[in-house]
Amino acid sequence: MSKLLRHNPPPGTMDAAGWISLPVLLRHLRQHPTEEQVRQVVDSCPKKRFVLDDSTQPPRIRAAQGHSVELADAVLDPVTDAAAVPVAVHVTSNSSWEAIQASGHLLRMKRTHVHFATAPHHMRTNKWADVLLRLDLQAGLAQGLQFFRSSNDVLLCEGPVPVGVVSRVELTDLPPEWQQAAAGRGQGRGQGQGQQAQGQQGQGQGEQGQGGQGGQGQQGKGKRQRRGKKGGRDAAAAGGQEGEDVAEGPAGTGADGAEASAAAEPKAGPAPEAGVAPVSKVAPAGAEPKAEAGPEAGAAVAPAEANEAARQG
Repeated sequence: MSKLLRHNPPPGTMDAAGWISLPVLLRHLRQHPTEEQVRQVVDSCPKKRFVLDDSTQPPRIRAAQGHSVELADAVLDPVTDAAAVPVAVHVTSNSSWEAIQASGHLLRMKRTHVHFATAPHHMRTNKWADVLLRLDLQAGLAQGLQFFRSSNDVLLCEGPVPVGVVSRVELTDLPPEWQQAAAGRGQGRGQGQGQQAQGQQGQGQGEQGQGGQGGQGQQGKGKRQRRGKKGGRDAAAAGGQEGEDVAEGPAGTGADGAEASAAAEPKAGPAPEAGVAPVSKVAPAGAEPKAEAGPEAGAAVAPAEANEAARQG
């Protein structure tokens, strides 16, 4: 879904603000999820990456940020007062940070903007995302940079963003709520891994039981797993793979990271949807040093970021 709404909309289906008719989107999603499944993905996304508008008939949907297609009338609010955004952080990797320093700028790469998290839940948790760059928004505004806020509160800048207006910080340098959120995510991952290990151990012990009963149990388990996988594929078809926070990972975009998408590739040459102005693909804002090229939403660079922008969320 992110692929269609951020990077590769079917020709003639997206308007200048990034909206696509919900029925049209459903027709182009590879696994053909139901409207209810898509709505569940939108409602359950903690980063609020998608926006549904039921005031139109039929309903329409858009991505809040993270686009690589240029939108002539993007739904963004200008930020002119640094006090309105007390904390703005871009996340990248060590190797990308070295490349950023060498080039002197954060570049948007294949995305339309460099992305900065303004709240802890925007942050990426990828293994490579271990460098935090805090933005001096006042200094950026003083240098004439234009900043915008998306509907899910990600701070965006077309860039290039001079390296002089960001500084590398540690998590402990950020406000307590950022530190607490990061600790909570780490604890949740640890508990999940422990439960998975316990489950695998229990499964192994069960397989050592009686042969006949064990075989029947395995057959039943296989059927349940197949049914579960089908349900999982339906949900994935609606939302794509979660995991594109700010900054985005490898995709050469700087905010979200390339995500697995359940969206079907648009077929070549369909006629534009009635009343919809097509959008054009954005040209790269400048090639980041090789180490940088590589989903959330973005603009920074990272080894994994060679894939960066749709699972500056």
